[in-house]
Amino acid sequence: MRHDAQGLAVSTDRPETIAAIDQLLARQANQRLDQTERAALLAAAGQDPAALPNTIAAILSIHAGDKVSAARYLGRARAAPGANDREALFLDAAVAWADGDIDTAIAGFEQIAARWPRDMYAVRLCCTLKFYARKDADGALALVRRVIDQIDDRGQAYALLSFMEEEAGLFAEAESSARAAVDLDPTLILGQHTVAHVMEAQGRDAEGVEWLERFTETWDDLNESFNPHMWMHLGLHYLGIGDGAQALKLFDVEIAPRYLDKGPAQLYGANLLARAELVGFDVGDRFARIASHIDIAAHQHLDALGDLHHVYVLSRTPVGAPTFVSSMARHAEGLHPSVKPTWDDVVLPTARAIVLFNSGDAPGAAAALDSAHHRFIELGGSAVERGVFADLWLHALIASGRHEEAAAELDVLRARKGDHLAVRRFAGLIAA
Repeated sequence: MRHDAQGLAVSTDRPETIAAIDQLLARQANQRLDQTERAALLAAAGQDPAALPNTIAAILSIHAGDKVSAARYLGRARAAPGANDREALFLDAAVAWADGDIDTAIAGFEQIAARWPRDMYAVRLCCTLKFYARKDADGALALVRRVIDQIDDRGQAYALLSFMEEEAGLFAEAESSARAAVDLDPTLILGQHTVAHVMEAQGRDAEGVEWLERFTETWDDLNESFNPHMWMHLGLHYLGIGDGAQALKLFDVEIAPRYLDKGPAQLYGANLLARAELVGFDVGDRFARIASHIDIAAHQHLDALGDLHHVYVLSRTPVGAPTFVSSMARHAEGLHPSVKPTWDDVVLPTARAIVLFNSGDAPGAAAALDSAHHRFIELGGSAVERGVFADLWLHALIASGRHEEAAAELDVLRARKGDHLAVRRFAGLIAA
């Protein structure tokens, strides 16, 4: 029996296993590149029959969509001798997650957080599933508030708290917590990120540009998801002040050359391009550049939000999106009952609306979204990432002549962003 960096017991006698766990979780907590640490953890899992390293290896495999490896590691974890109570709960939660039973997985991680509140890994996993899979920002925030005083790394604690506060709509509290985190450690990406979210939500794009430009030198070793994500945020802030040329330059220089063969960069690049195009900037053949990296035949549909961005990309190229949307529909048929209604009622109608809108059928797109747009939150991701679909919905209403409904939607946007450039643009389209 040994103890990890959080002071929690791990059922192993191998110091190499403890080091591998600690180093991987430290890199992941700040969204840094972790290929070396992943390899070390997987090597430890292969050499150590203990439950926890194999459960973590399974969770890495679940994230990667590798069901075969996940099942193998879960089998090793089940057979592990002497697992303690925390490790047994981790294993049960991971098994449920692998089976698509997200609610049971959440309950398991929440039990760990309740009994071992210093377990930042369990807290982060629970928040991830609550927020991204169930859009329960209030529940995730309540969890962080319960354990925050027990977490040793104060910067990480404040950073995580800040993002949950922001997604729960507590913008002043979120910005305060995020700035406190960054004051403790300027490299804390979640703190930087939360302030960017708050500024976007409030239409403070000039401040957003100034804020993020301060930190770009800390982004080089961000992982393949957060690196393009932060450049997307900076690009969206440039769009917010009307500088489309700079936004597209960030796509060309920072997003496209580095990780465009990976799903996250495709999503964030597509989001930035779509938002630029919707406000009137010519994006040239950049959608085709993303499309060249999308393998339709091998697609596993791991993430609805990513799928919808792929639909947007493909529908803006000669390849088209019908084959991809049909593949999404087949995938939805076999989903767990806890997630299938979202796919049937929100994801697939949104996919069809995107295709219709980009083929010039704005009335058809608006009709497809009549029910789905109220439930965009179920698509996953953050309000910023889903914003492209809200923008498409508003454009479709205006282009369909449904100006009264468009004006009501614009009033909501105006209440949040005030006399923002986007508000003035939409008002001009309605009045035209």
